[in-house]
Amino acid sequence: KIKNFDLLIGINEYPNFIKIEELKREVLRYEGAIVDKQTRDNLKNIFINILHYAEIVKIIDPYFNFEPVAGDKIRYMDTIHIICENTSVRHNNNLPAIIEIHTSVKSILNNDKIIDWKFVQNWESIINDLEKKYNHKIEVNIWEEDKSKDEWHERYIITDQCALSIGKGTDIS
Repeated sequence: KIKNFDLLIGINEYPNFIKIEELKREVLRYEGAIVDKQTRDNLKNIFINILHYAEIVKIIDPYFNFEPVAGDKIRYMDTIHIICENTSVRHNNNLPAIIEIHTSVKSILNNDKIIDWKFVQNWESIINDLEKKYNHKIEVNIWEEDKSKDEWHERYIITDQCALSIGKGTDIS
């Protein structure tokens, strides 16, 4: 079950928005999380409303990769297709958008913790195919973590209009 937005909060005055300084503390009460199986339909239902008008989408996930799993299945492939299919499709215009993937260097390391160039070539091939199919520009940013700080764990989808924290991650393989 996907919850609708119960409340919209903004810093400016808009119809149906509550200004932050007018927010009553009891409105922010904790009701717990709904934990559902991560499926293609659930992920699409979550993303569809925030991606339709997006011109820029940033996927921030330190575990995001295109690693083969069981059989022909590739991790995060369903996720990237859902994002590409639903980004910037307002009024059925299918406008080009920019999709940025931010992930950890761990996504291209082999078992010996060395960059595996086959992984990089695989990424390039998949990204090229996605760009041709959906007419979006896809950029990949691979970050190395600062070992002196906490390990990077949080996952987000950030658009030019809103942001979504996804604690459970976006992989549905």
